[in-house]
Amino acid sequence: MSQKKMDYHEFEDFVREAFQQKYMQSAEVEIRSIWKNNGIQRKGLSIIPKGKKVTPTIYLEEFYEEYLRGISLEGIISGIESVYLREKVSEDIEIEYFNQYNSVKDTLRVKLINYERNKQLLDQIPYLKILDLALICYSVIETPTIQNGAITVYRSYMDMWKITEEELFTEALRNSQQHERELLIEMSEVIREFQKDLADDILLPAEHEKEERMYVLTNQPKMNGAAVLWYPGVLQMCAAKLKTEFYMLPSSIHEVILVPAEGNQKQELLSMVREVNDEQVAEEEILSYHVYKYDKTDNTLEDLVTKEVVQVP
Repeated sequence: MSQKKMDYHEFEDFVREAFQQKYMQSAEVEIRSIWKNNGIQRKGLSIIPKGKKVTPTIYLEEFYEEYLRGISLEGIISGIESVYLREKVSEDIEIEYFNQYNSVKDTLRVKLINYERNKQLLDQIPYLKILDLALICYSVIETPTIQNGAITVYRSYMDMWKITEEELFTEALRNSQQHERELLIEMSEVIREFQKDLADDILLPAEHEKEERMYVLTNQPKMNGAAVLWYPGVLQMCAAKLKTEFYMLPSSIHEVILVPAEGNQKQELLSMVREVNDEQVAEEEILSYHVYKYDKTDNTLEDLVTKEVVQVP
């Protein structure tokens, strides 16, 4: 008779206890709740070596699926430890590093997220409210063992660094615009590149010809690229490129889509945003269900849902 499988919470407890026994003398082991974008909460294993502040969180869902498929618990523990040893923060990222603002300031960047969907997170971090969105800051980590790592800046970090919100956002915006430059691409070019990646013999459908006057606005890494709309001067540059006022559609936290205001209807665009968010964008990457209009004369951005208007830098 086969042994009854543990449920997920029992599995978490088993894994935590196994690693607590293994690292009893050198680290604290706990299951942490991590707030992800858009109010998504995930729980993962953290092994925190004594004297360290930064440590990877290892999410256990995939390991639990392996356990349900019959992988032994010994194999599961071995696999988790391999991930920990591979991804743990290298010796050069120690508590002294993050304690010193001069060590951190060049790594600061900005990211744009939804305001309403992230209120619990925003209670703990500095942010700038922009219509129904919020601009936040994070520190990038690049080491031999970590690629594209990020640490969200909390208010407690600002207290430790003894800086103001104005100083924080000024530095993070300057760094972002310098190291993650804005990128404006015609939608047709994006589709052609996507088509090329899929197969050389796939033809571009005729219905995409109308997208010739649609543009994707992002940053050069194409990661958290929606934030470029708050880079000083970027929307003015876009208006000069399009030679008209435009609507802005929030495609995801990584990019926005610009379409000329002339000839497009608000309700059609709202429906398009809703359809894309519901069917094509991962929940954690949704930016907004609203549509915005840029006024090049006043250099303002209007939320077409709430009618709120904000001055653009």
